[in-house]
Amino acid sequence: MKKVIAALTIAGSIFSTAANAVSATSTLNISATVPNSCTLATGSNAADMALGSIAPDTQAVSATATTISFTCTNGTSYSVTADDGVNSVTAGARRMKGLVATNFLDYTLLQGTTGNVAFANLTDQTADGTQKDLSFRISVPAAATGTYRTADTYSDTVTLSIAY
Repeated sequence: MKKVIAALTIAGSIFSTAANAVSATSTLNISATVPNSCTLATGSNAADMALGSIAPDTQAVSATATTISFTCTNGTSYSVTADDGVNSVTAGARRMKGLVATNFLDYTLLQGTTGNVAFANLTDQTADGTQKDLSFRISVPAAATGTYRTADTYSDTVTLSIAY
């Protein structure tokens, strides 16, 4: 009987030690920030658009479309704009300048791969996190009846910007 009481006493002291164990707690705060951002896809610089040799007569000419790709984080507000080029003197009127400083050739920046819709800045867009492709091309209008384009080599530089 003494052995049973001793065994129960030892077992009871083991359980009471476990029941009286002391513990401490702490919290661990977890956080992350996903910033608004937009990036051009690797190798997505728009290809230069060359019209090649064009006739001096009244025909309109357009270049093959080029495309840039970009991605903005989901929920980011963004705008895509194109300036009027380095040779423009009037807002919205793009023109190429010839090697002869007084020679100019008007052109229009068109959106998409087909059609004749002038490029319009994309404003107040909201990204969904997927890649977007923006295609555009240029068109040189027909020369006025009875006039001819001046022989020269023409160029311009247009800057595309993604603001977010």
